[in-house]
Amino acid sequence: MKESINLLPQTPKGGTPLFQVPDKTHPLIIGAIIILEVVFLILLILRGSLEKRSLLAQTSDVEGAIRELQNKLTIIKEFRQDRLSFLEAIKYVPTLIPQDVILVNISLRRDLLQIVAKTSSGISFAKMVENVTRSAKFSDLTLTGSILDDINKLYTFNIEARVEEGIFK
Repeated sequence: MKESINLLPQTPKGGTPLFQVPDKTHPLIIGAIIILEVVFLILLILRGSLEKRSLLAQTSDVEGAIRELQNKLTIIKEFRQDRLSFLEAIKYVPTLIPQDVILVNISLRRDLLQIVAKTSSGISFAKMVENVTRSAKFSDLTLTGSILDDINKLYTFNIEARVEEGIFK
């Protein structure tokens, strides 16, 4: 009779290897597997929340950069508008000055016009004061200084006027 060689492990009477009756270490192994799976799930959740936090931090950094750029663009727009306003004002101011008044200095800020001028005629000075006072673009005219030069017979005066808001825009 021929003997057969069986390469499969011998199964005990309790059943096949897959369905064997568990020994005393099986609950420990299953518990360890469950605990490891729970730990891995917790680590995966923590990793996801850390990634969200880092993404939120990056997003807030980007939002800050965008706000900073928007503020700079606003400043640039205001500067461009002010520059155009100042050019318009510089073109307008000489129309208020009579022929025989000599401009020494014009200073213009957003809210204040300062003029230093010379004239030999009191009538020209009065005409200039009247022109600035009647102009809708300026208000609160103030004479801040005046000097009469005896040598040249020129009257030097400093006046200030408040620029009406938004008038040159």
